[in-house]
Amino acid sequence: MKIIYIFVIVLITNLNLVFAKSLPGPEILKKVSIEEDIEEFKSSLFRSGTVKAVNDGKTIDFVSFFTIVKENHPDIISAGIKKEIASAKRLEAQGAFDPSINSQDFFYRYNSSSAPGITQEAFISNTSLDFLTGYGAKFGIGAKFAQGDIKTPLSPTGDGGEYFVRAQIPLLRGAIYNSKFVKEKSSRLDETISDYLLFMTRLQTLNSGAKAYWDWVVYKKIMDVETNLLNIVSEQVNFVQAQVDFGNMPAISAVEAQREIQKRQGKVNTALRKFQASTIKLSKFIWTQDGRPFALPAENQVPVDLEEPALLVKDDINEAKLNALINRPEFKALDLSREISKLERGLAKNQMLPQLDTYVNAGLETGEDSISGPSLEAGLNISLPLRRREARGQKEQAELRIKQLNLEERKLIQNVFLEIEDTASYIETSYMRYLAAKSDYVLSAKLEEGEKLRFELGDSTLFLVIQRQRATVEANIELLKTIADYNIGKIRLELLQGKLL
Repeated sequence: MKIIYIFVIVLITNLNLVFAKSLPGPEILKKVSIEEDIEEFKSSLFRSGTVKAVNDGKTIDFVSFFTIVKENHPDIISAGIKKEIASAKRLEAQGAFDPSINSQDFFYRYNSSSAPGITQEAFISNTSLDFLTGYGAKFGIGAKFAQGDIKTPLSPTGDGGEYFVRAQIPLLRGAIYNSKFVKEKSSRLDETISDYLLFMTRLQTLNSGAKAYWDWVVYKKIMDVETNLLNIVSEQVNFVQAQVDFGNMPAISAVEAQREIQKRQGKVNTALRKFQASTIKLSKFIWTQDGRPFALPAENQVPVDLEEPALLVKDDINEAKLNALINRPEFKALDLSREISKLERGLAKNQMLPQLDTYVNAGLETGEDSISGPSLEAGLNISLPLRRREARGQKEQAELRIKQLNLEERKLIQNVFLEIEDTASYIETSYMRYLAAKSDYVLSAKLEEGEKLRFELGDSTLFLVIQRQRATVEANIELLKTIADYNIGKIRLELLQGKLL
């Protein structure tokens, strides 16, 4: 039994060795690994001559940043391409009215029924320039040549040919309101809708970009404020330690000062991390004209001066509403949709009419064997529909769509106006917060300065000085945040009006 057990173990071991040799080794696994393809793909993006991160090192003011995002951001460019596609489709629909040159040329060699056994030959050529109008009328001008033994019902022309003008004009059904005309108008609606989608993409991208920009600016200012306080506290530690060494202060004062340094260092580190995160977020919105990403902006590219907020007046709000009605593409799309629905209603009414088309073909023969006076072909085409349910259904649908569009327009106006009111309220609140924060900062700075003086004269404690410094920093940070909030709201108000786009 033991021998059998050993034999089985040896057999399994040998099978494992054989199976292991049959497996691909590390080199083979590396070749089939997807990581190699990913690395090749990523490296190809950043080869010389393709995508390469750039940064000119200049200060990034808001106007320049806004222009870069508006012109170069991939999402906005992609939405612009969709609009161009819609324009190309409109061009395609307009192609239904393109003129065309048509020519039919035939050579006949046949046995005539009127003269059996005798070979007869004839040549016929008919060339014309034809075009269709939006009204639905078809026109054409051209020349016809028919020489030789012409078969019935074809007729000969003079040796110089026949030159003609022809027209087919609908008098009732198909006049003005016809499918090709409505289709061409509908393609304009698609173009306006794509314009609206471009507007919404710009609105969302620029709004997010504006917030990212002001976060970047404010977090840099906050980091500077925290760093400045850390430097001040470091100087205080040296002063307190000297006083402790001289016996003018208890040793506990030095410990308190050292503790404050550690707290301030932690605040600086937190501010630094927020600034780094805002820098990374900001870089997502900055692209060059040739589609290359912008390298991470540096600290020295943050603007130094910030414009102070101003009060928003009532006239500005009313003007913003008026600008939104004029500039925003949603209203243009609704107007065009209503116009197209009216056209569809007119088309449906038109389809309920009898068909009555008139056609005229008048020509003038030239050369030998031509007839005197014009050749003429004229007639009427009449069709009387017995039931008109399809047209009536289309008419009712169009009328209901018009009612629906009227309701949507009212809702849209209300939504846009409320959005403008809300943004205006946000700006006004931010301005009031700014005034309060500014006053708080000025008072906190005065209290800090007075407390420092009292401390130097021995009439205060280090604890109170630290408290005053913290209050000043907090007031300064709040002031910076209110300025950022104000600017974000101001840009959003501009965007809601369809401006800066």
